[in-house]
Amino acid sequence: MKHVNRNAWTAAIGIIAAINLFLFAYFLMDVTERLLHHRSVKPAYTTERTDAPVSDFGDSESGENLSRYDVFLEWHLVHVERSGNFIVETYQEFEVYKDGKETVKTVATPHYQYLRYWDEEKRP
Repeated sequence: MKHVNRNAWTAAIGIIAAINLFLFAYFLMDVTERLLHHRSVKPAYTTERTDAPVSDFGDSESGENLSRYDVFLEWHLVHVERSGNFIVETYQEFEVYKDGKETVKTVATPHYQYLRYWDEEKRP
């Protein structure tokens, strides 16, 4: 009788160990997937509304008060160059001031992002 009980316990512990190994492997795959596919670069031509205080949007050059407009941030392709077997695209962020659907003003910001990818035409 004790021998049968011991085999049942061994089987139960083996099943629990297998389940734990499966869960651990699944966790590692999920973490690895997130790390490998993390992107710090926003996709091109995204548009997002900013919640910056409206007092920050006064135009000092023309004296125009831009606080009454909706402000959106957009990324625009500003330069493309070939670097060896790669193509490097440069995107610049722009503040777009809109009154409804009409764009009133577009202002370039000093923020840039770069996208580098393999040039398929130069493949050996």
